[in-house]
Amino acid sequence: MIRNKKKPGFSEKPGFCASYRYIFDRTKSRKCLIFTNNRTETEAAIANLRQIAADEGHPDIYHVHHGSIAAKLRQAAESAMRESDTPAVTAATVTLEMGIDIGQLERVIQLDAPFSVSSFLQRLGRTGRRGAPADMRFVCTENELLGEESLPERMPWQLLQCIAIIQLYLEERWIEPIKPVQYPLSLLYHQTMSILAAMGDISPAELAAQVLTLPAFQAMDSEDYRQLLRYLISIDHIQQTEQDKLIVGTTGEKIVRSFQFYAVFSDTKEYVV
Repeated sequence: MIRNKKKPGFSEKPGFCASYRYIFDRTKSRKCLIFTNNRTETEAAIANLRQIAADEGHPDIYHVHHGSIAAKLRQAAESAMRESDTPAVTAATVTLEMGIDIGQLERVIQLDAPFSVSSFLQRLGRTGRRGAPADMRFVCTENELLGEESLPERMPWQLLQCIAIIQLYLEERWIEPIKPVQYPLSLLYHQTMSILAAMGDISPAELAAQVLTLPAFQAMDSEDYRQLLRYLISIDHIQQTEQDKLIVGTTGEKIVRSFQFYAVFSDTKEYVV
């Protein structure tokens, strides 16, 4: 556990925050992932590591990966991590927990406690492949004590949460049970609009047959779906034709034509001049 004079952030000077110094020394000239719990911490970590590297004459091998940056920046980070025999360090949120090939890692750094046991295991699983032992380091940051804090304020909560998460898995093999959402309305809306956009027009019965048979919507009955369709008609996201077919409405057309409707991560518009 590392106690800082204040929580790490963009304003920290290199060396002032002990946690960044520790992370820099243990990721230098290596292929490493740094997991954080939010985008601000991700940006702060890389900004500080880059500054330390620049001050000490080391190359900039640092990248950021989260859902709010442009796709080309995420792809650049992924490509750098896949390069064999080339050091690279990427700080990420949940976007690199699973599913994206980033090659062979030497080490994973977790900044503060992960939110769940399953998240801990996904992040641990990023290292230690091809017969090599897993190498995951936890960096728990706490504010420096002034001596006047109450007992709850003096407790190293990040450290205790890390210990609890590790013990839950090592001693009890406990992982959070998967609890699917019973009524995933946002997914239901997205699937409905996607089918309408693809089909052009379709009868309500045919639409319900395509949508409600999907496993995610097993708890939904036809009356629930009928109410949703009526509501979408009332706000012009879908329209009903004279032949009683359903089509995408004027308002819905703007939504399904947006690049964000099909995006996995939020992105920003870019213009080439």
